[in-house]
Amino acid sequence: MTQEAILNSSVLDDTFSLLQRKKRTDTAIAMQQLATYLMKQKKALPPNEWTAFTQIVQTHPINNLLREAPQFAHSQTWPRGYKGDAEMMDLIYGMGNNGQRLARTSALGLQINAAQEEWPTHQAAHRRLKKIAQTIDTVAHEKPGKAAILSVACGHLREIVYSHAAIANLIGQWIALDQDEKSLALIQKSYQHVPIQCQHQSIASLLKGEKIGKFDLIYAAGLYDYLKVNTAKKLTETLFDNLQPGGRLLIANFTPNTKEMGILESLMDWTLIYRDMKDMAQLTTGISQHKAAINIYNDLLNSNNRLVYLEVKRKIA
Repeated sequence: MTQEAILNSSVLDDTFSLLQRKKRTDTAIAMQQLATYLMKQKKALPPNEWTAFTQIVQTHPINNLLREAPQFAHSQTWPRGYKGDAEMMDLIYGMGNNGQRLARTSALGLQINAAQEEWPTHQAAHRRLKKIAQTIDTVAHEKPGKAAILSVACGHLREIVYSHAAIANLIGQWIALDQDEKSLALIQKSYQHVPIQCQHQSIASLLKGEKIGKFDLIYAAGLYDYLKVNTAKKLTETLFDNLQPGGRLLIANFTPNTKEMGILESLMDWTLIYRDMKDMAQLTTGISQHKAAINIYNDLLNSNNRLVYLEVKRKIA
C-alpha cells in the first residue's frame, strides 16, 4: 500500500469527518471504526510493512483531532522518556491530576476520552488494580501487621486506593520499587498515611542478584508488557527466589487478544509485548515444580479478555 493510498483511505477520511462533527455518538462510532480498521491492517501486514504503515498514518490530519484528548496528546511526547509511564496510567485510571487535564480539554477531546474509557484494554487496567489490591488484602489478612510486600515497577501505586489493608495500615513492610524518581516522589507525597519504603532501582540490579529482602507478596502490574522473554524468564526466577515460604508472586500481562493494539501502536506509539497462557508458562520453566505451585489464568472468560495472570506460590517445606 503506497503512502498516497494510505493517506487517502476512505476509512481514515470517514473517521476524520465523523470526528469533525463533534457529536458524542459520531465520535464513538468514529473511534470504534478507527480501532477496527487499524487492527485489520496490523493483522494483514508483515511487521516491516506495518511499521512503515504506522509512520504514514501518523501524518494524516486525523491526528490533529485525536490530540485534543489527553491520552493521545500525552503519547505524542511520552514526557517521562519511556512508554506506558505512570502519568499515562493515571489518565487511564482517572486518578491523579486527570480531573485538571479534563477540565482543560475540548468538547471533542472529552468525547474521545469517553470512547477510550470503553476500550476493553482500559477496563482491564482498572480490574488489574482491584485484583492486585484484593491480593494485597488477602496476604495482609494471612499475616496481620507482618506481611512484607514488594511492588516491582510500581508507578504511582494506585492500587492503594482499593486496598483495605493499606488504608487501615495493616501491612508490616511495603517496598515500592521503580526506576522513575518522579513516580516515587508522588507516592511519598500522596500516601504519607501508609508506611511505604520507596526504592529508586531498576530491574537490572535485581537481575544482577542484588538482595532486597524476602516477601510474602511480590507483584508486577505492567512491567512484563515491556520485557523480552529471556529477561522476563530470568526476572520471574529472581523474584521467586525472594519469596518467603508460603509467599506468592503475581504477574500480569496483556494478551494477543488485545484488539486495540492497532490503534495503540500506530496512533499512540505504544507497543507492548503480548503473552498468552503458554507464554506465561514458559516464564516458569526455571522454577522447580517441587518448590512452587503455579496458576495461570485469563482475566475474563469471554472475547473481551485482555489480560493473563501468572501466580507462583512458594511451597512451605
